[in-house]
Amino acid sequence: MRKKRAKRVVGPAGGRRRKIDPRLQQALSRAAADATIDAVIMFRDQGKGAVGTKKSGPEKAVEQLARTEPIEYNFFPNLGAVAVRTNSRALKKLLDLPDVTTATVNELSRESP
Repeated sequence: MRKKRAKRVVGPAGGRRRKIDPRLQQALSRAAADATIDAVIMFRDQGKGAVGTKKSGPEKAVEQLARTEPIEYNFFPNLGAVAVRTNSRALKKLLDLPDVTTATVNELSRESP
């Protein structure tokens, strides 16, 4: 079986390129509006600052969106990534954030402990 590669698509932020995993795109297209999807989102040039500094722009944006949408999230600031569990509507809003570079399905969330 051939491994699928993430498609490169032009993002909304000035033509920047981002990679969205085909499995995540499929999950988004098949999911009902309130169905839960687990994903990992990577942000551009985040995590290069010193530990303990102010929150990054993407982190602030996710926190702000979480005030109005049902989003569970866990930031990994040194990696410039966030793991989220949310519905497809909110996930699409997260993917529209300008600093998103890559997004994929969070497969670890499906494994049993």
